[in-house]
This record gives sequence, C-alpha cells and structure tokens, in this order.
Amino acid sequence: EGTPHNLIKAEVIGPDNLVPVRTAWSGSRCDCYFTPSESGQHKLNVYCDGQNIPGCPVPFKVQSDKSKITFDHLNTAIVGVTSKLKVDTTSAGHADIKIEAISPSGRVMDMPVISKEG
Repeated sequence: EGTPHNLIKAEVIGPDNLVPVRTAWSGSRCDCYFTPSESGQHKLNVYCDGQNIPGCPVPFKVQSDKSKITFDHLNTAIVGVTSKLKVDTTSAGHADIKIEAISPSGRVMDMPVISKEG
C-alpha cells in the first residue's frame, strides 16, 4: 500500500521565494509539477511525515531560456539622439538583462536598461 498520501509533501525553494508544487498520485507513485518563476539556484525537498527523506534537499539550477528572447534590430543610431531598442524577455523567464554597444573599433559600452512590466 505504501505511505499515506497526506504524509508526503514536496517543496521547491527558489532564490527569493517558495515555488508552488502540484502533486498527482497514481497508486503509491507521486508525480510533482512546478513552474519556477526566477532563475538561479533552487532546492527540492521531499518530506515524509514532516521529515526530509534521505538525499534531500536536492540542489538544481534554473536558467532562463535565452532562445525565447526577441528584439528589434537596430541598424543605425545617431550621435546625441536617444535610440530605442525593444528586447522582449516575456517568454524567457526572469533574469538580469545586460545590453552592450560595440563600436567598429571594438570599444564596448554598457547601455542602460529600462524595465517595463506588462
């Protein structure tokens, strides 16, 4: 029969918050589902009757999906005039964004990033 379902609990701890975990039981097997909301180091804990099972916590890293970042291409900019470049990270997950401009001579300049939610 196994351990009663109500005694088993899974928990995912992110860098700044707890990640909700949904469980689905099939007999004595439990599948756990969660969706991280931030990148960085996370920990998985599985408890049986309030006690960590052996091997827990399990550390794992969550990364943003860089392939889902989209942006408008900027071919030219004018000296002394503010240029606007839209970078959409909505589908990629949360992470720090850094934008650099590189001149033909190789000079690198960090560009300011203004975040607009929504």
